[in-house]
Amino acid sequence: LASNRSQWIDTFYQQKGFLIAGPAAPDSWCYNTNLLPLPFDLPQAKKLRAAAGAGPITFKLIVSNDRPSQDPSMINSYKTALQALDVNINIVTLEPLVFEETLQKGDFDIAFQEYTLSYGYNYRPLFESDGELNFGNYKNAELDTILEQMRIEGDFEKIRALANKSQEIIAFFETSAVEIAQEQILLRNSAGKTWPLKNDFVFAMTGYRPDLE
Repeated sequence: LASNRSQWIDTFYQQKGFLIAGPAAPDSWCYNTNLLPLPFDLPQAKKLRAAAGAGPITFKLIVSNDRPSQDPSMINSYKTALQALDVNINIVTLEPLVFEETLQKGDFDIAFQEYTLSYGYNYRPLFESDGELNFGNYKNAELDTILEQMRIEGDFEKIRALANKSQEIIAFFETSAVEIAQEQILLRNSAGKTWPLKNDFVFAMTGYRPDLE
């Protein structure tokens, strides 16, 4: 919301790209066309930041020093954009081997990376709990199940449906829980679409006050 990504594509990459809302290649058979990228909306970003109630935040962003010349300019634009939300980005430029070691150790908040997506669904290593490229330790039990089903499923249309579902889970933008049940929660996004998500656990927090007398 706080980043004018469309402008960055025009400015830094000469309009050689477009925004997507998921990890699949946009020209592939498995890309979920129902997902839309978040728009640039700084007032809404500030509203959400204020609602979070946190003070100033500093994130460590790591980047390899072998990136193309336009990448540092884009990163600095990202840093400037987040300053409007009282978020500071500490940019740490590393030698390529040191960058890879730092990724493996998880010693970062944000990593500037580039991945080449195939015509299929090779984003699984980025998001599986034990994925070899999941350096941010992302974990989602339902997503793991869907990605495993994609691996063993033989029916093309079922694979496509699973791919769409996996991208919806990853792209939970502007989404809130509207109903909590024993087996699932009901989610609703800003477009009004609702869908269920299976629960792992449900905790009922009742504000219990013990009788100490």
